[in-house]
Amino acid sequence: PGTPSVRYLKLSRDQIDQAADDQAERNHRRRRRARQHLIRRARQRWLGVKAAVGVFASVVVTLGFVWVDRGSGLAQLAQREQQLERRELAFQAYVEATSHLLEADNVRMAAQLEELNIDPDGILAPTQPRDALGAGEDDDVVASILAQRLDSEQESMLLDNLDLHDFIRSLPQVSPVSDPEVASSFGLRRHPIYRSLQHHKGVDLVTDGPREILASQTGRVTFAGRNGGFGNMVEIRNDFGVTTRYAHLERFVVEEGDLVRAGEPIGVMGSTGLSTGPHLHYEIVVGGVPVEPLRTLSFARNALEKGSDESGS
Repeated sequence: PGTPSVRYLKLSRDQIDQAADDQAERNHRRRRRARQHLIRRARQRWLGVKAAVGVFASVVVTLGFVWVDRGSGLAQLAQREQQLERRELAFQAYVEATSHLLEADNVRMAAQLEELNIDPDGILAPTQPRDALGAGEDDDVVASILAQRLDSEQESMLLDNLDLHDFIRSLPQVSPVSDPEVASSFGLRRHPIYRSLQHHKGVDLVTDGPREILASQTGRVTFAGRNGGFGNMVEIRNDFGVTTRYAHLERFVVEEGDLVRAGEPIGVMGSTGLSTGPHLHYEIVVGGVPVEPLRTLSFARNALEKGSDESGS
């Protein structure tokens, strides 16, 4: 639920047989209680007919009908229980297999985020409490049944999976510069003006093409103005706390508080602030920690393309 992926599973005969044995024991107890109930009901009918009619022949006939009805009811009950048992086994197998897939998917995504220096624990521990799974007005029957049958551990695993997928989809995916070249990479470098070793928290991008700067993510403009050595700078933040910064702009066309969409123009490349020439200083900050912008862009685009391919297949 909530993901564009479809997976097909094959369950082993041993798994189904084991689940069937467990369910058969529970079904045996239910059938025994059902038989006792039917016997009591038959006796009550027999006594009622005997008291009302008072004729031995009528009692015999009525008693015969009661026993026929009892036998027919047991047969219908047994058939219905077999149907429910098959559905129960199928659902148990589905939940078990889905839990394994969710666990593997969560581990995979967490490892990929850690490679980008993004802490997955911060994503899975939101400041606001998460809503439990449940059926709303627009939810289908399958989602409703699933929400009712998952235990707390499985529900938490599913919520973690949804949070991770939503977060990855929220990462910047659009290059802020058309056909960019890297003038200065992310990490330790010698400052071009001060000549001292410093940690470069972003990348410097240049281009021979259009100098228009695009928003690489959808979000709210939290800053648009002059910011010391960054010159003219625009900062955009989304609901997941992912922030992108665009510095040394010649000018910008957005204001603080504006809602911008990924790919929309926000300014023009320039050389304001501490700069040796026209370029864009571009940063991605997650949870207050700068991450490598180009790797993050590539990861987010590949993740979306993979999800689109799986959805189409």
